[in-house]
Amino acid sequence: MHRLIIINIDEYVLTLQDEEENNYKKVIDFINTDYKPKLGDYITLPDNVLKQDNLFVYGDVYDKDKDDIILVKREDKNIYLQRYYG
Repeated sequence: MHRLIIINIDEYVLTLQDEEENNYKKVIDFINTDYKPKLGDYITLPDNVLKQDNLFVYGDVYDKDKDDIILVKREDKNIYLQRYYG
C-alpha cells in the first residue's frame, strides 16, 4: 500500500504524490459516498492500482470482508472506501 497526497484535481483525474515526490495521475470516480476529494487529502492505494491506467470507482464500504478497501485521511478524519470497479 502506498500513502499518497492529492496535489491536483482535474474533474476525475487526480494527481497524487508519494513520499519520494513521484507523481501519479489516476482517473478515480467516487460514487455512493459523501466523500469528494480535496487537495491535501491523503489516500492509500495498493500497488496494482498504481500500476494500472484504467478508470477506478470507489464508494462507501458494502462488504468489510473484501480486500479492496482503501483509507483516505482528511485532517483528523479517516474515511474508508471500497473499490467498485477497476
